[in-house]
Amino acid sequence: MPPRKTVAKKHAVATKAMATPIYAGRPGDLHSLLIFAGEHLTLVRKYQGKNKSWLLTEIHRAFPKLTGCGSAPVCLIVLVQQHVTSMPIAKRILPKLQDLVQALYNPTTASGTQYMTKINNLFVGRQELHAYSTKVMKRTKIQKQLEMKRATDGVYAKNVNPIDVSYRRVVQLISDNIHANEWWKIAFALELASGSRKIELLSTKVSTFAKVVASDIIKAHGVTGKMYEWIRQNGVAKQYDGDRNDREIVKPLLVITATQFLAARQRLVQVVGSDVNTMTNAALTSKYNAKLVKMVKEKFPIADDTRTQVGSHFLREVYGNATYEVVDRLPTSRSAWLAQVLGHSGKSLLTAVSYQGVNIVTSVPLADFKYKEKLDNLDARVRSIGRASDAAAIRASKHVAVMQNKKGQYVQVKRFNRLRSTSEDEKKQRVAMAIRRLRRAGVRVTNRNTRKLGLSAVSVNQYISDLKHGGWK
Repeated sequence: MPPRKTVAKKHAVATKAMATPIYAGRPGDLHSLLIFAGEHLTLVRKYQGKNKSWLLTEIHRAFPKLTGCGSAPVCLIVLVQQHVTSMPIAKRILPKLQDLVQALYNPTTASGTQYMTKINNLFVGRQELHAYSTKVMKRTKIQKQLEMKRATDGVYAKNVNPIDVSYRRVVQLISDNIHANEWWKIAFALELASGSRKIELLSTKVSTFAKVVASDIIKAHGVTGKMYEWIRQNGVAKQYDGDRNDREIVKPLLVITATQFLAARQRLVQVVGSDVNTMTNAALTSKYNAKLVKMVKEKFPIADDTRTQVGSHFLREVYGNATYEVVDRLPTSRSAWLAQVLGHSGKSLLTAVSYQGVNIVTSVPLADFKYKEKLDNLDARVRSIGRASDAAAIRASKHVAVMQNKKGQYVQVKRFNRLRSTSEDEKKQRVAMAIRRLRRAGVRVTNRNTRKLGLSAVSVNQYISDLKHGGWK
């Protein structure tokens, strides 16, 4: 006969399993599912921050077609986009969704505010629905403060540790991909050459482009535009003061001519088809984001290693700073220039500053090299002193680790997210990836530095042990 304690433990586990609620409502009914989830918010909170959860299982039970969806928040966005098509439906669904969001996310973090913003963005362009959504999916005062802190911390971190990008590398990347057949390669080259947003390049409904003459350039920027060809863009993807479709931007092109730009953009539109003109921003991002972002990370690995988030907007950041350095223009601040050519609001200082985390490295005449080298060394020393004082302020960040490279400069290296459970192969892959990140940043590969990236001592020691015994490399 088994011990009494073991029997009691098995009975408790069985009782717990039997007590887990199961959705028994009508399949495909989002309203019923939200009511059911709202009755068990304690169970929803139990799985905060986890992809696999009780709620995800019940969503799959109610909507079998979503079994390929890997997290409850993503599934809910898809369902809201599919089902909330009118005000009566919105009034039934969104208040219950708001209660669920508060249980899905920790109220002391900014994740919930980002999620509510994604929900609200589903209704951009539908004025009544969007107004109601922003009213219901409302952030608390604490959440607003957290969101602002997250944004300012990210901008500060980028400017403390700017990324050096060779202008010669920019020229090469545009030239290599502008004539490609794959849509993501064409989009990569066009965004890097023009600074236009991905959706502006893909959708003819959002933006149109045309050649400009010298008088247009003089009117817009007060310069003749010599040496570089310029383009006119009508319409921007971001709405500022209601001027979404009327805003005009006159800006220079890097490397390519206006004729080449227009031909490549036309080819891009033909490859992706006209369906993009009817897609929501969320649907377009879901379909056309992954391959482009993957290419950005492959071509600029230092950005992926040092920043917590890297997207195609990094190409716009490179474009804006490159044109500021190499294009003939009137004396103006970098922030003002970036606002003009990238289509930002002139009132948004934080946005302009967030795009200044890139240093464009240009070539210089051979005769001036020794003076340029001295200035570069002096500038590097000044930056090193400045970063040393700033390092303490960002050392506490859970997203990046601040270390000294072999030149004595302070650099940031992106940390790994903590995982509750990983396989042995995954542990080895994470250690190998950490070593690559350290080498790219010029940091010595040591046991201590590797563990600073968020890896456990067990994983690092096992990896070293395998290497010593001729194991996996």
